[in-house]
Parts: sequence; structure tokens; C-alpha cells
Amino acid sequence: MVELNNIYIEESNELTILKSDCIINGVQKILWYSTSKENEKFISTSNADAFILFIFIYCVFENLEFKSNVPISKRLKFGLLEILLPIFQEMGFKTTKEMFDLKLEDETKYPEASAIGTAMSFGVDSFFSYIKGRESINKINYLTLFNAGAFGQYGGKKALGLFEAMKLKIIDFASQNKLGFVWVNTNLNEVFKMLFVQTHTFRNFACVLVFQKLFKGYYYASGINIKNFKLNKLDRAYYD
Repeated sequence: MVELNNIYIEESNELTILKSDCIINGVQKILWYSTSKENEKFISTSNADAFILFIFIYCVFENLEFKSNVPISKRLKFGLLEILLPIFQEMGFKTTKEMFDLKLEDETKYPEASAIGTAMSFGVDSFFSYIKGRESINKINYLTLFNAGAFGQYGGKKALGLFEAMKLKIIDFASQNKLGFVWVNTNLNEVFKMLFVQTHTFRNFACVLVFQKLFKGYYYASGINIKNFKLNKLDRAYYD
């Protein structure tokens, strides 16, 4: 059983930290996402979508019940329970809709959200998305970097070091190309310890949901051609 009790913002040095008190199988945990203080204006506390998406995936994989005492946006709730959950059930997961107590709903709109973003790691996938996104009608004007498992699926000091080094490179690249840039660090990797290859899309989009007042759209690079689509519980990329 996982129970999400609240969300709140704290400040520490040059960081803004979005936190949640959570009980996981009877153990109290503090979950957090951190970013620079200048990004606080993009963070909403009207719902807990950034935490709920991550926890939902964990509960599906671990076959656990989940209760949120913080609202979820109606759009995310529909996507999780009416679209994703049936797909997971087709893949053989045993979780049912009745195991998710998401009664509290949020209908907040964010008219100020206008940015179009994509991740940047200077790899083939991210650079392809960046180039195509710059040619799109909805042109990319923001880059992101998330320490959500790509630098080490279970987090830790080594992953943080790689993340910080990449952050400096992207700051320079964004500045040279007149692009905005936001980043997120989190402890959810250490707390939930899920395999990255099975969960990378969800983990990264949980970080995107930290900035609901910023992003109107977001491009995500798929590692698999659509011709090879299949429901594969071992690799999320096949059904992106």
C-alpha cells in the first residue's frame, strides 16, 4: 500500500524543492523534486501529478494499492485509469482500477503555459527530436534535463555527478541557441528502485509535470520505430 499525504514547496540555498510526505508499505518517506529557484514560478501545487504518475507506475509493477490524499488532474486520471491501466492488464499485470483511490480531482487550467520542450543529452535520439522540433509548427523553445534514471537507474552520487556535468553543457548550448532550460533532480529513483528501461518514459514525464505552468507541449524521443510496435513489459520504448 502506498499513500500520498500532501505536497508542499521548500527552499534551500539556491534550490526550490517540491516535496511530498508518503507512506510506502507502512514506512514514512519524503519524496522530492528539486530545481533552481528561478523555476519556482512554473511549479503548481494544485495537484500532485508529478508524484502520482511515478507512484502509479510503481504500484502497477509491484501490484500495490495506492491512495492519494492530494488531487490529481482530471486529464492525468483519465489517462492512467482508462488508457494506460487496460494496456498494462493486457501485458499481464494484475493491478485493477479498484486498487487506486484517486477520488480528489483538480480541474485547474494553466493559460500561462506556452513553452514547447524536449530533453537534451547530446545523444542521437534527443538531438533528432531537437532538430525535428525546431522545424515543427510548434517549435521547441525549451530544453530539459532530468536526473530520473538515465544517469543511474537507482540514483546515487555517481549519477548526480554525471547529471551535474551534463547540466553545465546544456546551459551553454541553450544559451548559444537562445533557448530556455529547466532541470530536475529527484530522490524517487532511490526510493522506488525501478528498472529504467521499463519505466523511462513515465519517469521523465513525471519530471515534466513538475512544470505545469511552463509547458504547453513536449517532444519525447522514441527509441523504437513504430513498425516494431508491441506491448512489451520489459522495454517501454516498444509502446511509446
